[in-house]
Amino acid sequence: SFKIAKNYFFLGSMEMFIAVINSIVHIIMYAYYFLSSFKRYREQTNRIKPIITVIQIVQLALILVQCVAILYCEKSIINYVLVANFVVNIILFSHFFARAYLCKRKRDELVEVNNNAKAVGV
Repeated sequence: SFKIAKNYFFLGSMEMFIAVINSIVHIIMYAYYFLSSFKRYREQTNRIKPIITVIQIVQLALILVQCVAILYCEKSIINYVLVANFVVNIILFSHFFARAYLCKRKRDELVEVNNNAKAVGV
């Protein structure tokens, strides 16, 4: 009876890892959203945006590693679905990161070079 209640009401260590890491990442995200809602902190919080995206990608990668380990021990449809889900999310977050931050940085550098060339008279 106690064993059934324990398994029903308490998460195992594998599930607890996912819950804890997800909670930490969401605390960071919501703190960012809260601070960025104030005009006074917008400039500082804009510099944090890429870091938060990297934290999310790392979170997804850690959970993916755990899901692959679970899949190695217990092959079931749901575990394959979980692995596929995290792979797709990592791809989407990485694509967003590249387009939003890396390409933007290169675009800004090209604009700066063009502006400098115009100022010199080239």
